[in-house]
Amino acid sequence: MKGPFRFLPFLLFLSVLSSCLARQPALGPGAAASPSDLTPLMAAAQAGDANQVAALLAGGAKVDAANAEGSTALVFAAQAGSLPAVKLLLAAGAPGAGAAAYKALMLAAAYGHRDVESYLLAQGFPAAGPMTAAIVALAQRQGYLEASSMLAQAVAGSAGGPTAAAPDLSSVSSDADEPAYHEPADEDSFAVIVGVEEYARGLPPATFARRDALAVQRHLEALGVPPDHIRMLLGQDATQAQLAAYLERWLPRNADAKSTVFFYFSGHGAADPAGKTAYLVPFDGDPEFLDKTGFPLSRLYRDLQKLGAARALAVLDSCFSGAGERSVAAAGTRPLVTEVDWGGPVAGGSVAALTAASGTQTAGVLADQGHGAFTYYLLKGLNGAAQDAQGNVTLSDLYAYLKGQVEKAAALDNRAQTPQLLPEPPGALGGWALRTKGGS
Repeated sequence: MKGPFRFLPFLLFLSVLSSCLARQPALGPGAAASPSDLTPLMAAAQAGDANQVAALLAGGAKVDAANAEGSTALVFAAQAGSLPAVKLLLAAGAPGAGAAAYKALMLAAAYGHRDVESYLLAQGFPAAGPMTAAIVALAQRQGYLEASSMLAQAVAGSAGGPTAAAPDLSSVSSDADEPAYHEPADEDSFAVIVGVEEYARGLPPATFARRDALAVQRHLEALGVPPDHIRMLLGQDATQAQLAAYLERWLPRNADAKSTVFFYFSGHGAADPAGKTAYLVPFDGDPEFLDKTGFPLSRLYRDLQKLGAARALAVLDSCFSGAGERSVAAAGTRPLVTEVDWGGPVAGGSVAALTAASGTQTAGVLADQGHGAFTYYLLKGLNGAAQDAQGNVTLSDLYAYLKGQVEKAAALDNRAQTPQLLPEPPGALGGWALRTKGGS
């Protein structure tokens, strides 16, 4: 079912369950409540306008005000899928318990806003309630598999019941998840973060890719990227078309010659055995038809270079060998390629890339930390392990640290994994201080 008709089962479902919970805010694409029923803060939250939400809160708007249906601004922000607005409202004292909090979580799950859902669950929002089982089933029918699984696992965990068929990662935590520093906000910085753990075409999961992306989001915010300057593409949102849209439309509309740009990808990579071209594999990617469904690394680097930004960094926790935790190959093909055309950044330019492994190696994970090995040591380095004598973390120092640590971890796993910093040598970009002493 396509277009607006896709939401008809949702609307019918909500009308049946309205006796179990106060009526939901109007649902469906572009739906709006009656203007007279909304406070300005609710309207801004419904529009997903985090800047306006911040301005209204600063002006004394009541964060816990509810409309006639019992919906608060937080409910509307969750429905809109605006994680920056959700964070602002919670920081201003929006309740994390009660009927409105439960409604916010249910709407985030039902609409497949997995970043908002994950954040609300991490804040202890109530997952168990009269609508939960039906929301889990509805999200699954709508194709929001990760949202459905996350909510089901949260309920099972709170009830002490058996875990779902998928691995229960809710108890996994890492000492690198939370930033140990805070840089001043930089309004000229932007980021696109992509995490693809499960794929549409039956490909094996890229374990911990979602956790990688969410942790990187927290660290980029700590590095000074404003939350509303970050775009997250998780799971089914990370299609080839969406990657192209944000790299080739959103970033060019926002970045300029003063900008700092970050691109992060955690998920599968692949290489065309014939042309030896390296590709990122989006949610809808097919290793059988990489030239039509993959996203070439050469295109990524070209897109970043065309921005004309002051500097840009691509960080890729993928490999392109056709084997291991973060790579796939077409059925019937030899899993390892002997050479990969990286199409990497050119020397002397403004774009650099940190990649998890060389073209013929596999990229592994650290199960006890719940991250790809490359991402884990990247975050550890930013947290201070890669600081130089002046207290800064430069790109070259970060690379030197994570290269050594990843190589050691891979050797314990009886394999080789050597991260790459491109171009080699990195030139002036090597001295880029990602984190400064003052940001500690």
